[in-house]
Amino acid sequence: MNLLNVGCGKIRPGMRFGRWTVITRHGRMWRCRCDCGTVRLVSHTTFPYGRSKSCGCLKLELFIARSTKHGGASRAKKSPEYKAWRNAMDRCFNKNDQDYQRYGGRGITVCNRWRSAANFLADVPKKPRGKYSLGRIDNDDDYKPGNVAWQTDAEQARNRSTNRFVSIRGRRLCLFDAARLYRKPYDLVRRRLNRGWTPEKALTTPKL
Repeated sequence: MNLLNVGCGKIRPGMRFGRWTVITRHGRMWRCRCDCGTVRLVSHTTFPYGRSKSCGCLKLELFIARSTKHGGASRAKKSPEYKAWRNAMDRCFNKNDQDYQRYGGRGITVCNRWRSAANFLADVPKKPRGKYSLGRIDNDDDYKPGNVAWQTDAEQARNRSTNRFVSIRGRRLCLFDAARLYRKPYDLVRRRLNRGWTPEKALTTPKL
């Protein structure tokens, strides 16, 4: 649609302007939904003159595209933040992904806004230096604003839906913390328990 030829009085619900779809009128504003899923009030004066074409995701995507075109964007697509987004999308929507059953298979999804890589990159802070990966604060909730954080391996292990707890010498511990306390490799202790060893034997028997 040619934005310059649309008068303010001719705007109607269902019309599209750039990435905006008009939903309802709200006084002198319009409630609109961006293609990325963001819903926002937009001034009626912006449409006829093309001042607003999206919630901001378009600008970011164009920036990424320009970076890629000029050789740095592979920078954007090789960044740890982009890889975290790609991994989250695969876990939630790709049934062939090895982790799908623990994510999409049990109802975990990526919110509508973050199905756009540009929105995700705009909302999530840069990965800190060191061994961090993107985890969900509430392990039973979705990838969405307010529920993700860059976490250490220990934090991730404590938050896994498959996490195990063991009782040893009067203490109930997360398996990851127990393995670290008894200075045993986590995977070794887990394998021992899977073979039927008691927690005390699995944690205190020297590694062969």
